[in-house]
Amino acid sequence: MPARLPTWPHSRRFIAQWAVYVHIQRQPNLAKELRHWEETAETGDAAQARRAASAIGKLLDDAHAALALPPR
Repeated sequence: MPARLPTWPHSRRFIAQWAVYVHIQRQPNLAKELRHWEETAETGDAAQARRAASAIGKLLDDAHAALALPPR
């Protein structure tokens, strides 16, 4: 049986997520900030993890806006 291709909405979501990732990685300061918050989320206490999640969400929202993508 042939493999099923992903549906269009799933493909669009993947492409948008990839575009956001590339946008952030192409800007060294943003990439560094994202890595900092990811590490904080993994190693910090609950309050630090919540603060990190909020900061990561803002980075992602800003990247979506910069790329004129619909909000997450």
